[in-house]
Amino acid sequence: NETEWRDVFHFPYGEEGGLLSFCPDNGETGYITSSLGRETTALLKVDLETGETIEEIFSNDKCNVGGVTLDKDTKEVRAITYNYARTERVFFDKELEKDYEFLKANAPIPDAE
Repeated sequence: NETEWRDVFHFPYGEEGGLLSFCPDNGETGYITSSLGRETTALLKVDLETGETIEEIFSNDKCNVGGVTLDKDTKEVRAITYNYARTERVFFDKELEKDYEFLKANAPIPDAE
């Protein structure tokens, strides 16, 4: 069964976005960043057949989504960074947050990121 390539997402000039990763569901959904319909980029889980947003995972009205950390095996979102005046982190994985806080507290340089 061959299917033709087609655009699922289109980001016009001035808009930002793109596919970050496929979700572990045989390619039915994926994580994207998108500024469509908003002033800043958000992290979204989308249906890759229709382009429909299934879930808005994270957004901030003042700045774009920065780095996204995914679990290498499950592809679940573990953490997100964004930068509005300074780098901020949102942890979805409490174990990763504990590891980060330990490393931060024990860094040889105070306040090292």
